[in-house]
Amino acid sequence: MADKFCSPKLRLARAKEHLVELETRIKTFFCTEPYPFIIESNPDEIFKLQFTKTLPKFDAIAADVIDNLRSALDQVWYAIGLVSAAVKRGQKAYFPFADNRTKFDAHISGGCKKFPNKIISFVRTLQPYKDGNSLLWALNRECNRNKHDVLCLVWPTIVGRFVHHPEITTPMIVSAPRWDNRKNEIIIQITGEKTRAEYNIKLAFHEAFYEAGIMANEPALTVLHDLAGIVERILMGLEAESRRLGFI
Repeated sequence: MADKFCSPKLRLARAKEHLVELETRIKTFFCTEPYPFIIESNPDEIFKLQFTKTLPKFDAIAADVIDNLRSALDQVWYAIGLVSAAVKRGQKAYFPFADNRTKFDAHISGGCKKFPNKIISFVRTLQPYKDGNSLLWALNRECNRNKHDVLCLVWPTIVGRFVHHPEITTPMIVSAPRWDNRKNEIIIQITGEKTRAEYNIKLAFHEAFYEAGIMANEPALTVLHDLAGIVERILMGLEAESRRLGFI
């Protein structure tokens, strides 16, 4: 007997393959340490890391992970629609997302009214809206952004602490390290023109989402692994519920 949930499982598997690829590329890139530490006077002293290599296309791979995870949810929803006769083959059926609980309830009452009550009850526990499971909601948001706007950007962020023992003679501007995409560099700190400081730099990096709403500045690999886990549990839960209901 053919696996009715083969297609969403393939999408999930593909997302995991892209996730492994992204993890490997990030590790390979940073193990070469292509970021000499430099001090630029202008007239303040700017302490920064200037990357000597162009960042690989982490954005595109992360987008592939997100798109496949989102597609897996649509695929499993369509599969359930077919086996339960809630939709006919060729009809459109999308996994229910909404911006808030009110809109979600309205969507369930309208577009999903033919789906079995037990399936709807299971989906309600997932809370796929912003004020419910915000990370699951963000998956849908970023997938739509990848399709219709721009790819979610993945840029390097310093997570290690740098130790310093400055002899401060002028005010010093201390801020969170920030990535400058135009110059391919990370600015660590800006000090006054006559500041004297001795630095012992210790660094660790992760790739972070940039301007991605709830996911912004979060470690990209951690977020994507969490999302893959959420989607996998949803697929397993919906398949198990469909089996209990006798559809498969």
